[in-house]
Amino acid sequence: MSESSYSPLKEEKIPRRPFAYFWYVSKPFKTLVIIAIVAVITGSVAGQSSAYFLSLLSMR
Repeated sequence: MSESSYSPLKEEKIPRRPFAYFWYVSKPFKTLVIIAIVAVITGSVAGQSSAYFLSLLSMR
């Protein structure tokens, strides 16, 4: 098991501002967040491009 830089045992001060708090609690899941964002963008592009290519085919 690889060690990460995040450890709940460290004494860290919890941020008070909403964005800073969100960043603080999502640190351990940064990779999953990036994968989710890429998946959503890829799905959106695929959906839009397939509709466009099908409309091109139906014009002929």
